[in-house]
Amino acid sequence: MPESKLPDPAPTADVSEDEYLRFISEIKLAAVGMNHCECIVKGRQVLNESPDKVIPVFDMRAQYVSYEADGQWLMSAIQFFTFQFQYNEEPVLQLSCSYQADYLTTSQVSDAMFKAFSTILLPIQTIPYAREFFQSMSMRMNIPPITLPIFDPSEVARQSVIANTIQ
Repeated sequence: MPESKLPDPAPTADVSEDEYLRFISEIKLAAVGMNHCECIVKGRQVLNESPDKVIPVFDMRAQYVSYEADGQWLMSAIQFFTFQFQYNEEPVLQLSCSYQADYLTTSQVSDAMFKAFSTILLPIQTIPYAREFFQSMSMRMNIPPITLPIFDPSEVARQSVIANTIQ
């Protein structure tokens, strides 16, 4: 079966290294938990009989809300993961899940800062949960194992705007 790889990260926007480092030093992870999961199987036979003809496709995206409650700024970030096996360009299996991570912050989070955060730190805190979900669900569903690669934040940093400001 072809190897799956994480998608290329999106550029992080116009956030300086100092701004980003200050931001991550001031936030505190309060909770992480599954928000949603879904499994759709349309071709289990294809998966088991022709795994070499099936193409794995992985997608990851994030959204957030930043708000004030009782004098404390909070940010809720949701990381969405979708994994498909495609045969003849049609999905024969789709697994999707999302994880919500809640943070205490010192101020409202801007779109530019969240873009940087969701490219570097948020995946570090959510991908391990998604890896376990995809691996265990594929075993339970009697389909070829789905193992996401290890997330390498140094590779993300090299490809980000933040890395360009560091050099």
